[in-house]
Amino acid sequence: ASHSCAGRYAEAIALLSRERPAACRALGEDHHLCISLAGLLGSAHLRRGADLGDFLAAGAILRDVILRFRKVLGPDHPHTHSSEHSFVEALAALEKAGCEADILEKLSSGILKDEPVYEPRSRPGPWKK
Repeated sequence: ASHSCAGRYAEAIALLSRERPAACRALGEDHHLCISLAGLLGSAHLRRGADLGDFLAAGAILRDVILRFRKVLGPDHPHTHSSEHSFVEALAALEKAGCEADILEKLSSGILKDEPVYEPRSRPGPWKK
Protein backbone atom coordinates (compact mmCIF):
# COMPACT_ATOMS: atom_id res chain seq x y z
CA ALA A 1 0.00 0.00 0.00
CA SER A 2 2.82 2.42 0.78
CA HIS A 3 4.20 1.92 -2.74
CA SER A 4 0.90 3.14 -4.19
CA CYS A 5 0.85 6.15 -1.88
CA ALA A 6 4.37 7.04 -3.02
CA GLY A 7 3.39 6.86 -6.70
CA ARG A 8 5.41 3.69 -7.24
CA TYR A 9 2.59 1.91 -9.02
CA ALA A 10 4.67 -0.58 -11.01
CA GLU A 11 6.32 -1.79 -7.80
CA ALA A 12 2.97 -1.98 -6.01
CA ILE A 13 1.48 -3.98 -8.89
CA ALA A 14 4.43 -6.39 -8.90
CA LEU A 15 4.33 -6.83 -5.11
CA LEU A 16 0.57 -7.31 -4.88
CA SER A 17 0.49 -9.64 -7.89
CA ARG A 18 3.20 -11.77 -6.32
CA GLU A 19 2.09 -11.80 -2.66
CA ARG A 20 -1.72 -11.47 -2.70
CA PRO A 21 -2.35 -15.06 -3.92
CA ALA A 22 -0.56 -16.51 -0.87
CA ALA A 23 -2.59 -14.33 1.48
CA CYS A 24 -5.81 -15.39 -0.21
CA ARG A 25 -4.87 -19.07 -0.04
CA ALA A 26 -4.28 -18.68 3.69
CA LEU A 27 -7.28 -16.49 4.51
CA GLY A 28 -9.73 -17.24 1.69
CA GLU A 29 -10.68 -15.12 -1.33
CA ASP A 30 -13.63 -13.56 0.52
CA HIS A 31 -11.63 -12.46 3.55
CA HIS A 32 -11.85 -8.69 3.85
CA LEU A 33 -8.05 -8.36 3.82
CA CYS A 34 -7.78 -10.29 0.54
CA ILE A 35 -10.51 -8.18 -0.99
CA SER A 36 -8.73 -5.03 0.20
CA LEU A 37 -5.45 -6.22 -1.35
CA ALA A 38 -7.27 -6.78 -4.63
CA GLY A 39 -8.71 -3.27 -4.36
CA LEU A 40 -5.21 -1.87 -3.90
CA LEU A 41 -4.04 -3.82 -6.95
CA GLY A 42 -6.91 -2.50 -9.06
CA SER A 43 -6.28 1.05 -7.86
CA ALA A 44 -2.57 0.76 -8.63
CA HIS A 45 -3.39 -0.29 -12.20
CA LEU A 46 -5.81 2.62 -12.50
CA ARG A 47 -3.34 5.17 -11.11
CA ARG A 48 -0.43 3.89 -13.22
CA GLY A 49 -2.59 4.05 -16.35
CA ALA A 50 0.30 3.16 -18.64
CA ASP A 51 -2.01 1.84 -21.34
CA LEU A 52 -5.44 0.43 -22.07
CA GLY A 53 -4.32 -2.84 -20.44
CA ASP A 54 -3.88 -1.12 -17.08
CA PHE A 55 -7.37 0.36 -17.26
CA LEU A 56 -8.88 -2.99 -18.31
CA ALA A 57 -7.10 -4.73 -15.43
CA ALA A 58 -8.32 -2.05 -13.02
CA GLY A 59 -11.90 -2.39 -14.24
CA ALA A 60 -11.95 -6.18 -14.03
CA ILE A 61 -10.28 -6.30 -10.60
CA LEU A 62 -12.43 -3.54 -9.12
CA ARG A 63 -15.59 -5.17 -10.49
CA ASP A 64 -14.72 -8.33 -8.56
CA VAL A 65 -13.83 -6.28 -5.47
CA ILE A 66 -17.25 -4.58 -5.50
CA LEU A 67 -19.09 -7.89 -5.78
CA ARG A 68 -17.06 -9.44 -2.94
CA PHE A 69 -17.34 -6.42 -0.64
CA ARG A 70 -21.11 -6.31 -1.20
CA LYS A 71 -21.31 -9.99 -0.25
CA VAL A 72 -18.94 -9.81 2.74
CA LEU A 73 -19.42 -6.30 4.15
CA GLY A 74 -22.73 -5.27 2.61
CA PRO A 75 -23.72 -2.68 0.01
CA ASP A 76 -23.63 0.26 2.43
CA HIS A 77 -20.15 -0.30 3.87
CA PRO A 78 -17.61 2.50 3.24
CA HIS A 79 -15.17 0.04 1.59
CA THR A 80 -17.91 -0.98 -0.84
CA HIS A 81 -18.66 2.65 -1.67
CA SER A 82 -14.99 3.47 -2.13
CA SER A 83 -14.60 0.52 -4.51
CA GLU A 84 -17.63 1.63 -6.50
CA HIS A 85 -16.15 5.11 -6.84
CA SER A 86 -12.83 3.68 -8.06
CA PHE A 87 -14.69 1.46 -10.52
CA VAL A 88 -16.50 4.46 -12.03
CA GLU A 89 -13.10 6.17 -12.35
CA ALA A 90 -11.81 3.08 -14.19
CA LEU A 91 -14.79 3.17 -16.56
CA ALA A 92 -14.16 6.83 -17.31
CA ALA A 93 -10.46 6.12 -17.93
CA LEU A 94 -11.34 3.23 -20.23
CA GLU A 95 -13.71 5.39 -22.22
CA LYS A 96 -11.16 8.19 -22.50
CA ALA A 97 -8.57 5.65 -23.69
CA GLY A 98 -10.93 4.57 -26.50
CA CYS A 99 -12.28 1.32 -25.10
CA GLU A 100 -15.15 -0.10 -27.13
CA ALA A 101 -18.66 0.54 -25.80
CA ASP A 102 -19.56 -3.17 -25.69
CA ILE A 103 -16.60 -3.89 -23.40
CA LEU A 104 -17.62 -1.03 -21.10
CA GLU A 105 -21.18 -2.35 -21.06
CA LYS A 106 -20.11 -5.90 -20.19
CA LEU A 107 -17.75 -4.66 -17.48
CA SER A 108 -20.39 -2.50 -15.81
CA SER A 109 -23.32 -4.90 -16.26
CA GLY A 110 -25.03 -5.46 -12.91
CA ILE A 111 -22.55 -3.35 -10.98
CA LEU A 112 -23.89 0.20 -11.07
CA LYS A 113 -27.45 -0.61 -10.05
CA ASP A 114 -27.55 1.59 -6.94
CA GLU A 115 -25.12 4.22 -8.12
CA PRO A 116 -25.65 7.17 -10.44
CA VAL A 117 -25.92 5.92 -14.00
CA TYR A 118 -22.61 5.95 -15.84
CA GLU A 119 -23.15 7.75 -19.12
CA PRO A 120 -20.23 7.82 -21.52
CA ARG A 121 -19.60 11.36 -22.64
CA SER A 122 -18.37 10.49 -26.10
CA ARG A 123 -20.91 7.92 -27.23
CA PRO A 124 -24.34 6.71 -26.22
CA GLY A 125 -24.85 3.25 -24.86
CA PRO A 126 -27.26 1.07 -22.93
CA TRP A 127 -26.12 2.31 -19.52
CA LYS A 128 -28.86 1.70 -17.02
CA LYS A 129 -29.44 1.17 -13.37
